[in-house]
Amino acid sequence: MGCENLTRAYAETGDESVIESMRGLCAKDERHVACDVLETSNWEQMGVGRALQDALRELEQEAGEDAPEEDEAAP
Repeated sequence: MGCENLTRAYAETGDESVIESMRGLCAKDERHVACDVLETSNWEQMGVGRALQDALRELEQEAGEDAPEEDEAAP
């Protein structure tokens, strides 16, 4: 999997092993593209974004549960 794909995977899942994998690649070769991606990606911001998306999804689910059934909504 490419480094940009790993970054996307981290953004969507929060899997810390992604960052560790990239650090491992950098330890072997500090010129690897993973090092640039590791240094230039805003990991904290991705975590906040993921948390906000999760919260929004939860609110949408709660709102859907509170919505009237189709039969109840019909006059």
